[in-house]
Amino acid sequence: MFYSKLKEESMKKRSFLAIFVFLFLMSPFFSLANALTVKLGPASVNLPAPGNTFDIDVLIEDVADLGSFQFDVDYDPSIVTVENASDVTLGGFLASTGNTATPVGPAIDNVAGKVTYGAFSFGGNPGPNGNGPLATVTFTVQSQTDGALDLNNVQVTDTSANSLAVDTIGNATLVDNNLTAVPTMTEWGMIIFIVLAGLSSVYYLRRQRNV
Repeated sequence: MFYSKLKEESMKKRSFLAIFVFLFLMSPFFSLANALTVKLGPASVNLPAPGNTFDIDVLIEDVADLGSFQFDVDYDPSIVTVENASDVTLGGFLASTGNTATPVGPAIDNVAGKVTYGAFSFGGNPGPNGNGPLATVTFTVQSQTDGALDLNNVQVTDTSANSLAVDTIGNATLVDNNLTAVPTMTEWGMIIFIVLAGLSSVYYLRRQRNV
């Protein structure tokens, strides 16, 4: 009887140990599953000529029961601006489960270089899960200069108004698409060769005419 109980206790300890090891090994995957991300897309923009526009999406990933959001996008107003309130539009993700989505803003400050925008939803349905677009911002180019768009003050809640922690925020880079390429040594060599070949041809033709 004593050995039977001892064996039973040993089996229980092994079971608990196996469960502990399993949970320990799986914990990174559980963390990844809840790693909420809000980012700008595309992550890099080749700036068109001044006066032209381009769109930036504010995207959310790995969210559960999305109920509301708010964010700032900071920018250099000497490079880009947001001209009108109509240049900031709500994405379809927040209302994708049938709830009503109501935007808040935008508040645009082209002196400081900031646009603030948000939205909340109401209705009897759960909020959306997974990935989707929160909003789209249309920027007008002022100058072709390298710069950045930075996401700040990002806030996300579920449909019960519980705050959801944002693990990762992704910004965007603005790239001057009008930079003049500097020839490499190989390119310089080719240019010099073509020039010398042209001069030699002209010299040869002149000599032929004088003969």
